Amino acid sequence: QIVEAAQAARDAKKAPGGSNDATNAGSSDAMQVDPSSTPSAAASGADGNGAGAPSAAAGPGGANRAGPASGMSDIRLDENGQRIIELQSVRREIWLNHGRIYMKRLMKKFDVKKRSAPERQNRFREVVKELCTMESDPINGRMLVLKQHYSNM
Repeated sequence: QIVEAAQAARDAKKAPGGSNDATNAGSSDAMQVDPSSTPSAAASGADGNGAGAPSAAAGPGGANRAGPASGMSDIRLDENGQRIIELQSVRREIWLNHGRIYMKRLMKKFDVKKRSAPERQNRFREVVKELCTMESDPINGRMLVLKQHYSNM
């Protein structure tokens, strides 16, 4: 019975693919739906900020590859494979965590440890002091909160 159920499931998977190949009207309808949703997403993005338009159009339009690829291009690495500590990269990382992140977690993301180079540690401290205020939590440790004038991206 289990084998018969598995075969029926395989046949069911093949049947919709076969019907789509046999019936081109169904696939053309699907093609017409995607382009119509893309201009509406682009139009809604055009009404808002210019910076928000490409990301808004990329997500609903089906071009999901552009979103993660563009996000990956923002992460810059040095010759040792560690993330470069810059004001904008740290700010973006905290902003992606809704403006609050634990110090320990941010240090892990930027690979800052006790044995890291002193220049790297000092640069990290300078950037964090510029961007954040620190809240102490007796249970969870130190929480970094993005300052108000850095919280809008």
